Amino acid sequence: MLGGVHRFASVVAITMVLGACAYGTIRDVPDEMIAQPEPDRDLVAAILVGDAVLADHLIATGADIERRGEGGMTPLIAAARTDANVLAARLLDMGARSDLRDGAGKNALAYALERDNEALVALLVDHAKRSY
Repeated sequence: MLGGVHRFASVVAITMVLGACAYGTIRDVPDEMIAQPEPDRDLVAAILVGDAVLADHLIATGADIERRGEGGMTPLIAAARTDANVLAARLLDMGARSDLRDGAGKNALAYALERDNEALVALLVDHAKRSY
């Protein structure tokens, strides 16, 4: 019987300590140090690895369609680099700027031309015509 009491007392003590630690952690950390969700943080990365489901989810949950990622790429540039034509069309429909350039000085059209992606070139040129 004594072993059960000790085990119970130990569980209660551990629970109280963990509860106090959790309370102290939350209470003592300044708000600016608590990580806030960044839904657009991985949009360029998701596009570059070909994860269309994640990219669609990020866009649907408010990702910034102009936020630059690796190498200064915008999501539209990442879509052009990976031949993600459907995603590129969606980004353009949402107002993505096709004139922005990455760290290499190239825009989405330059990558579409490099990759010989005629459908995306046509889409980007048509978009540019309508924009100007």
